[in-house]
Amino acid sequence: MSSNAGTDGNLAAGSGGDAEETVSPVPPVEPPSPAGRPEPLGPTRRLIRNGLAALVVVVAVVVAGVFGSRAYFNSVTEHAASDAVAAATTRTAQLLSYSAPTLDADLARAKQQVTGDFVTRFNQLASTLIGPSTRQQNITTKATVTRAGFVSADSNRVVTLLFIDQVTTTATRPAPVQSTSQAQVTMTKVGGTWLISDVAPI
Repeated sequence: MSSNAGTDGNLAAGSGGDAEETVSPVPPVEPPSPAGRPEPLGPTRRLIRNGLAALVVVVAVVVAGVFGSRAYFNSVTEHAASDAVAAATTRTAQLLSYSAPTLDADLARAKQQVTGDFVTRFNQLASTLIGPSTRQQNITTKATVTRAGFVSADSNRVVTLLFIDQVTTTATRPAPVQSTSQAQVTMTKVGGTWLISDVAPI
């Protein structure tokens, strides 16, 4: 009986000692972030990122628009220059070709090739020089444009450079005489048609 009591007393004492021991709390351990996963963005950083993305899109649109407009402008200009040079080649040859027997018809045809202020200048030239001298000397002259290009161009006005051959006969010189000249011929688009608005010999 005494032995068991002692044993029970020891157990009771031991239990009491264990109950009096203080255990320090262990702080919770946060799991590590998975490798390669970015930290969440704050509102300010998110706003900056979105703003930069929008700016990149705007710049790309502007650049594409600029190059697209330039390509379109170049295409329109090249097409205008090509048409104007072709018209200058034909119309200048008609303007500078005439003959005494058909002078009235030739001058009427020539006046259909010109526009703007050049109409007045050509009419004066035709009435004071071309008409009288052609009739008096029985002139026949035929012009041919042998080479042509353009100096400057936009969609409605093109300055061309023409190399012109003329073969001329007169009453006193029945044998054909050939001459060569160069001229800057300005073409202006009027109602969809390219007409001569200036001729400047070089």
